Amino acid sequence: MFPDGVEDVLKGNNRPESIEQVKREVEEALAKGYKVPAINFDEGIFTKQQAISACRDILGINKGTLFYELYINYRYFPLGKGSELSTLDQVVEDAESGFHSDEYPEIGKRYLQISSIEGEGSYFYDKETDAVYDVHWGEEEDMISGRKEPWFHSFYDFLEWYYSDDNEE
Repeated sequence: MFPDGVEDVLKGNNRPESIEQVKREVEEALAKGYKVPAINFDEGIFTKQQAISACRDILGINKGTLFYELYINYRYFPLGKGSELSTLDQVVEDAESGFHSDEYPEIGKRYLQISSIEGEGSYFYDKETDAVYDVHWGEEEDMISGRKEPWFHSFYDFLEWYYSDDNEE
């Protein structure tokens, strides 16, 4: 179950059930005069089934988590507070490339980077505890070793903050 109002924010970004649905959406956008980037339908995560496979087989996400539900059901995430959330394609790409793995070889087994590395840091999701960390440059080791406290103890609490209307950051 999503925090109040989150599904309203995400409306219209539902993940399609089939590649044919994606192709129809692209054709409709082109017919309306929108510019659409070239799409290689053999790559990327478009359908709900592809998202389920990516979450389960590549990322090792537990099926019953809100993180899993968000990423299998929605393609894009409107900007909330703070950094923009990564799409599932980006999370998978970061996990597979092992951006941090040279310096922190164990990081990908437990943590997923869920926002851009640009700027002063990133949000990380802890697959074991469901916590979310706000990690600034140089704090990765503190997170991995347990010296850094989670920013939010659950992904639910993180989403509730991220899409809340108040102005606190």
